[in-house]
Amino acid sequence: MLLCITFMAIGIVVLVPATASAYVDPGSGGLVIQVVIGAIVGVGVTCKLYWSRIRSFFSRQKDD
Repeated sequence: MLLCITFMAIGIVVLVPATASAYVDPGSGGLVIQVVIGAIVGVGVTCKLYWSRIRSFFSRQKDD
């Protein structure tokens, strides 16, 4: 686990530049908002589809 975290940290340091010389147009903000909303809706739909399984998992009675 520690090795994986170490490789991820090294990868981030190597791949992410210290400064960004890029232009971000106004449409990029809308794209980010759409991705966030889509992810939230996707999680909600997944929970709705598997709600009975989730509920039964947490409400199982322990047999004596």
